[in-house]
Amino acid sequence: MKKKILTSLIIVGLAAVTAGAGTSAYFNDTETSQDNTFQTGSLDLQVNWDEKYNGEKVENSNYTDNPGPIFGLSDIKPGDHGQAKVGLRIYDNPGHLFMRIKEKADKENGISEPERQIGDTDPDGELDSRIKFRIWYDDGDGIKQDDEKTLFYGTGQEMVESNLGEGHFLAQEFWNSEASEKKRHLGVEWWLPKHVGNEAQSDLLKYDFEFYTEQKRHNENPNNPWNSGDKEPEEPEEPENPEPPEDPEGNETENYNQTTNYTVTQGDETYEVTAINGDQTVEEFYEYQLPEDQQTEENGAISEGNFNWGSKGTFNLQKEDGSVLMLYNGTDGLSLVAVHGKANSYSDNGGGSVSFTVQNLGDGNWDVKDDLYRKDNGELSGSNYDRWDVDSSPHRINWTWGDGGTDGGAFNGLGNSFDFTIEPRFNEEAPLYNEYYDGDLETWEILSGDRENPERIELDMDEPITVSSN
Repeated sequence: MKKKILTSLIIVGLAAVTAGAGTSAYFNDTETSQDNTFQTGSLDLQVNWDEKYNGEKVENSNYTDNPGPIFGLSDIKPGDHGQAKVGLRIYDNPGHLFMRIKEKADKENGISEPERQIGDTDPDGELDSRIKFRIWYDDGDGIKQDDEKTLFYGTGQEMVESNLGEGHFLAQEFWNSEASEKKRHLGVEWWLPKHVGNEAQSDLLKYDFEFYTEQKRHNENPNNPWNSGDKEPEEPEEPENPEPPEDPEGNETENYNQTTNYTVTQGDETYEVTAINGDQTVEEFYEYQLPEDQQTEENGAISEGNFNWGSKGTFNLQKEDGSVLMLYNGTDGLSLVAVHGKANSYSDNGGGSVSFTVQNLGDGNWDVKDDLYRKDNGELSGSNYDRWDVDSSPHRINWTWGDGGTDGGAFNGLGNSFDFTIEPRFNEEAPLYNEYYDGDLETWEILSGDRENPERIELDMDEPITVSSN
């Protein structure tokens, strides 16, 4: 019964609906959500890089899945250096990012006669304990800034023994869209100090730079792909005032490209100045141009061009009718640099004469002597009027130059502790004033800070200065 009644009621209800539809109309519309699809997403990590060698751009790669070797150098020598800006970006989904540096080869490549003469019998190469690296989070300009975190600073051997060798967590969340500010960059610098000897001849090193990404969604605590330990990912801490490591001979490595302040005192005035940082040797930074037949190791000239008889590398720092002084921190350590006049600048007041007496410079060397050039027989050229008396302390240098040229020099090897004095004589006080060229300088400045736009501190042209490490 129940079953029948129930069935009957149902039939009656349907009949009522049918009848109603035949006697009235309603507004209506239909929308359809078509092709509902479920598909897995993608996660694509790509790498690009831009490389310099000894200050010159050599190679670069666009963003790709197969970036190839960033560094491929077969003939490096003590004093060489290089740099790379590495770009990392992930398409399509948020991801965690890990990095590992893996040593692929450390070869002696045979023991050469110079190596044998110094007692090198180790079948493993020494290059990994001599070459230096610095790696940091970069903002995309390839230049280490004070507020950018350092990931590593030390030798190649120390690098593969560090957390970078075991696999290192780079970012809690690494997401890239097309917006440039979403990209991540790393800076990588290497240099082979000048004091490295024959023990590293013909040695070979190979490293793999490996990057790994893993989805972030539903995966807040990823494991290191190269280390199965359950370690919670953490951002690396920036070391406080990272110091250069000691090399195997026990000598302190050059304080390469570190921001350091120094004190300049003149009379009652004291100024704090910052060394100008660069990724070149001081000879490359100064870039003293001479005709090819005048270029020698003694004067440090390295190129020939339209800045002949002058400094091309410091052109933007030079001042017409002025003299500039600076501390330069490059790949060969800390240097004192002086440049008088402005190259290719011609005026009614062109040229000039300056004399410096420098006390307590220490054991370094004047790597650049602008101007100093000789005849083929070794005698000073007839048009070489400058005099460099720097074989004993104090150093005495007399400069004089004509319209459109520069004069000056670069002393390399200040080290980490110094306290030297410069006694200047400008214009009519200089011994060579009006002997060969006329012209007066109007300002003497010391430069501080940024390479492209340094602070300019004007000095008294009649008073000595003392430059000291802090």
